[in-house]
Amino acid sequence: MISTIKFVTNSIYNLGYFSGFNNDYFSISNEWILIILLLCILVIGGMVFKKLNLIIRQLKDKGSYYSSIFENNHSVMLLIDPEDGKILDANNEACLFYGYSKEEIKVKKISDINGLGKNEVIERMYEVKRQQSKSFYFQHRLSSGERRDVEVYCNPIIINGKEILCSIVHDITYRKIVENALHQSERKFRELFNNANDAILLHGLLEDNKLDNFIEVNDVACSMLGYTREELIKMTPEDLMLGETKKLIHDTILKLVSKGKHTYTTALVTKGGKITPVEINSHVYYMNDKKVLMSIARDISERENAERARKEREKAIEYENLRTEFFSNISHEFKTPLNVILGSVQLVDLYLKNEMLGDKDNRIHKHISTTTQNCYRLVRLLNNLLDITKIDAGYFETHLQNENIVAIVENITLSVAEYIENKGIYLEFDTEVEERIMACDPDKIERIMLNLLSNAVKFTNSGGSIYVNIEDKESSVVITVRDTGIGIPEDKIDIIFDRFRQVDKSFSRGQEGSGIGLSIVKTLVEMHEGTIKVESKNEIGSEFIIELPVLVLPEEIKNHEKVTEQSVVERISIEFSDIYS
Repeated sequence: MISTIKFVTNSIYNLGYFSGFNNDYFSISNEWILIILLLCILVIGGMVFKKLNLIIRQLKDKGSYYSSIFENNHSVMLLIDPEDGKILDANNEACLFYGYSKEEIKVKKISDINGLGKNEVIERMYEVKRQQSKSFYFQHRLSSGERRDVEVYCNPIIINGKEILCSIVHDITYRKIVENALHQSERKFRELFNNANDAILLHGLLEDNKLDNFIEVNDVACSMLGYTREELIKMTPEDLMLGETKKLIHDTILKLVSKGKHTYTTALVTKGGKITPVEINSHVYYMNDKKVLMSIARDISERENAERARKEREKAIEYENLRTEFFSNISHEFKTPLNVILGSVQLVDLYLKNEMLGDKDNRIHKHISTTTQNCYRLVRLLNNLLDITKIDAGYFETHLQNENIVAIVENITLSVAEYIENKGIYLEFDTEVEERIMACDPDKIERIMLNLLSNAVKFTNSGGSIYVNIEDKESSVVITVRDTGIGIPEDKIDIIFDRFRQVDKSFSRGQEGSGIGLSIVKTLVEMHEGTIKVESKNEIGSEFIIELPVLVLPEEIKNHEKVTEQSVVERISIEFSDIYS
């Protein structure tokens, strides 16, 4: 503006100066110059005033705009002097919230309404000034004395060249109540979750019903399985299962998904490799639109131990009953041959007294034969009793040597052919190989075969058949004894090898026996590291199948005493003594 006035003034003077040389027309007096100058000042001043008025009006509009934002904001807003904490201004919402008029609140300091101490309030304002923090959680006091939880956002701003703090206050009292209730509920759930007596495992379920990783596990689950929580949530339930259980889990999951819940028993493998039997109660529910399974696993080891103990007690009671029954049978077995022996001896004595020893009709020979046979029965019974005593005491041994197993089985089978044919029973021996050298105890193999053949003869009627077969499987030899006898009832097959067990327990049973022969046979087979099983159908026949591994000793044992023909005959007579009664 000043430069404009100088320019006009100089122009007027120059005009007057140049015009004064030549023409009076252009001559201008000093009065006119002054008038022109005043007119220029008035014009320029009007322009300046108009511009200033526009600027002032714009400033007022801006002030009104910002004042409207501050005053009419629905958030509580305070302007605070950071030097002394004095509240410089407060909007209408702040006055309503705190319960003060604008005049009342503007004479207070922020420490008057903040629940913190004065020094702590000052420290927080310094943090804002240093841009270290912008948001805080406080408790503010209202005019009524009530305390409200607030969240404060604070920023430094410049007004009229002075730094002040602009605070926006949000009442979060209700939110705090909800959060506290949620935290309390979560704490109770966590306490219930972790203090439950059973393991609780949450895991996801994928769209194809495959098991996803664990989402959450409680402390009991960690303790039971030996893993930390961090380790478990990286695993799936299949990682804790046995191989055979993994194959069945898909069917279990399908049942669970279709019913919504399912209870089943399985076994879980701990971190240390221990197999823990568990009963699992699983439920399906949705969490954040995701299918989740909650499985409550209860360790049933104690329950299974108790069940096992109960069964063992029942078995002990049953065993005691069987033992009592066994000794009752033994008494019967002893009395029968002894009575026969006594009767035969008495008859021989009577014949002698009556001079009836001519034996024209071979009566004395028949009685002597009966006496001998029943003596063999007693020997057989006593041998079995001695053997089970040795087995229980651990003194029963095998004397292995490399022998031709085919020859042993064939010889003992053919040696009883006459006995079997006299009963009207057909006997057949067949083998795939003529020789198979392996480690065995010939005496024990002989005893096994004699027992199985005598049983076959006992329970096969005249006109029936007995088949003995040897099959070579390279690594093992299979010996079968099959008959076409009366067979074994289906409910008795599982107990046929149990000691003291008998299919026919009555005193009037068709065949004699103590119920320990097959038990000893099973022990003899197992002492050769072999197996024995039976397949039978009632009234069709039975088949005993022995499988012995082919093992050869590095050096042949030569100190074994070979069984003589006479001893074999005696053994046959003893083993078959029950047949010719």
